[in-house]
Amino acid sequence: MPHSANRLLAAFGEGLVLAQPHLKLVSIRARGGLAATGERGEHAYFLHSGLLALMIPLEDGSLTAAAVIGREGVVGGLCALGLGTSLTRDIAYFDAQAYAMEAERLYDLTHRSQSIHDAMENYLLGIIGQGTRNTACNVRHSTEGRVARWLLTIGSMLESPEIRLSQAALTDTIGGHTDLVATNALEVAPLAKSGKLRVLAVMGAERTAGLPNAPTL
Repeated sequence: MPHSANRLLAAFGEGLVLAQPHLKLVSIRARGGLAATGERGEHAYFLHSGLLALMIPLEDGSLTAAAVIGREGVVGGLCALGLGTSLTRDIAYFDAQAYAMEAERLYDLTHRSQSIHDAMENYLLGIIGQGTRNTACNVRHSTEGRVARWLLTIGSMLESPEIRLSQAALTDTIGGHTDLVATNALEVAPLAKSGKLRVLAVMGAERTAGLPNAPTL
């Protein structure tokens, strides 16, 4: 099983031998959630493919992304520190696969193996930094600026210039359940022309024929 596809697991070094027997490959459906805010997380998920967002619920019922997790990391990793309650609502942007490990097992391995301890500590400090930067970005920058940063971030994490989301994600955007979505330009062109969606930008060097007024990134 190619656990090295997840870069955090690969960083476990010699500790990966201890972790491998406790990892199980699982599938996560797009828009599916792993944990809700305040719930006890039973597992940590090391992403093999796809992306998950760590969402923070706001007072008006909307959600804002504190961080995005891909193959470089783990969702629910705070259990390595003994924190069993989720601070975020974790939602998959796309169909994804992950190596699941029981939270108590990860906590135990983190304290048994120095290499696992060091890898988890460095990663979690990075996630805290990502959340801090995203908070500052949301306060200081316009919607267009935040979208540009978000698109570049997930495009880099997916290692692809094309970002596809489900029709259900578009429905959430139209219904006002989420502020923005990245998807295929041809799918949103009719919605943009009808005024149901506002296209902030297209990814590419040239403008798209169906969206001639949308700037490029």
